Amino acid sequence: MKAPKLPVVLGLTILLSVMLLACSAGSTPPAPQVVEKKVTQIVEKQVVVTPTPVPAEPTTLTLVQGADIQCLNPLVERLSHNANISRHLYDQLAWLDRDLKIQPRLAISWKLIDETTWEVKLREGVTFSNGEPVTAEDVVATFNYAVESPSSVFFSSWDRMEVVDDTTVHVITKFSDPIFPHTMTRLFVFPASVLESDPEALCSQPIGSGPYKLVEWVKGDHMTLEAVKDHYLQPKIDRVIVRVAPEASTRTNMLIAGEADLIVNVPPDLIPLVESSTNARIASVPGIRRIVNIIDTRQEPLNDVRVRQAIAHAVDMDSILKNILGGRATAAIAARPPLSPAFNPDLTPYAYDPDRAKALLAEAGLAEGFELDYHYPTGRWLKDAEVAQAIAGYLEQVGIKVNLQTAEYQTFFGDWSSGKYSGMTMIGVIDFDGDPASTNRLFLLSSGPWSFSWTDPTFDELMQRSDKEMDPEARADLFRQMEAIIHEQAIWCCGYDQYEIYGIHKNLHFVPHPAERIILWDAYWEK
Repeated sequence: MKAPKLPVVLGLTILLSVMLLACSAGSTPPAPQVVEKKVTQIVEKQVVVTPTPVPAEPTTLTLVQGADIQCLNPLVERLSHNANISRHLYDQLAWLDRDLKIQPRLAISWKLIDETTWEVKLREGVTFSNGEPVTAEDVVATFNYAVESPSSVFFSSWDRMEVVDDTTVHVITKFSDPIFPHTMTRLFVFPASVLESDPEALCSQPIGSGPYKLVEWVKGDHMTLEAVKDHYLQPKIDRVIVRVAPEASTRTNMLIAGEADLIVNVPPDLIPLVESSTNARIASVPGIRRIVNIIDTRQEPLNDVRVRQAIAHAVDMDSILKNILGGRATAAIAARPPLSPAFNPDLTPYAYDPDRAKALLAEAGLAEGFELDYHYPTGRWLKDAEVAQAIAGYLEQVGIKVNLQTAEYQTFFGDWSSGKYSGMTMIGVIDFDGDPASTNRLFLLSSGPWSFSWTDPTFDELMQRSDKEMDPEARADLFRQMEAIIHEQAIWCCGYDQYEIYGIHKNLHFVPHPAERIILWDAYWEK
């Protein structure tokens, strides 16, 4: 802008003229070009001091998990390490916060307008990563896709969904549905156009409306996510790089060396190493992930409850918790941790009693013991291999010959979930949407996808009643009765609730979630 500079030049010229007149007659006045040069320099300085914005350096976070990602469609691939990424790429209707409460996300409100109809209002102005606006049509199309997907079991109480207007849908349930808000956390919304053209592409080319978008995926090595500008969740970190390292020691070394900023499942024996480093620290919270050993009752002798109870009495879980897990876990009783509304405080763990275990085996006609296949993953959960080996050692002491069998997690889980394993299998269970029906529906209800190990008609009847019970306390009592059946039948044994233990860069603000969720949109780098 030149106009403001003229008074400056004129004022300087007058000032110089007065100074020249004040000089003595004997002085030699400076040459005009020198005066002119000084004026030019002053004007140039005014231009130079104009501030120039400097763009901020993009912030990056490197996350290292223990299992590799196979698919980024959360309605197809439901395992938690996959969902840790998918929930950043897609919007859920609602989400489970760190206090295990349901909070709005794509849906900003929901209300029951009659006994079986819920009205859901959607957030306005949200777009997918391909630029299309998110509308009620996309939500309805996603629901219609979900009920035909591997996640259909979670939507069994929903009958249909209808568009009211661009930002409103009605969900009509089959009966009064006490867990409707929890089920909303299961619906990750996809563009209707993609579901019509190529839904399988969502596994590798996710198009969602989450706070991040996928910009690169080198399978077997890394993937890169970038924050979506102006997203309503306002992510603070610009770029997230996701890597995998099955071995806990490898992840820990990466953190200490500065090759990772956030790692999962730091084992207790490596916590002092992290805490003594100059650039890392531990963030931990008691979790609702329960590690259990599922006993397959489809074959003899495991179909005999005495044999299953013998296995439970044979293992000293207190010693395992103390000496292997370093006190960073608590003993499990049935299927539910104390944080769950379905937790049954009247139940007590099976006491470590090898003599009782031997007596039960003898009653079952197995005084000489028997052979047991025991399957477990390596590197998925805290010290999983070490815990499995310790359990096998205790079983050997009461005459049970254990055949230990392990595999990388993807292979392991694929084989177990298809019913290929028999004997006993270490599995992690979690009420991922915060409601106790989740685990029961998957693992224990006779119609569930992974209920091949055990079924019980009384359990099924209690589960069906809980699906329609709207009174929270009466419903919790039904679940406590189911817990008692699980405990008495000893179908799950030798379990524990592991802490969520993360290793993080000392300058990273990150808050762990008790449901094994990694939430990065509110993480940030501290100065």
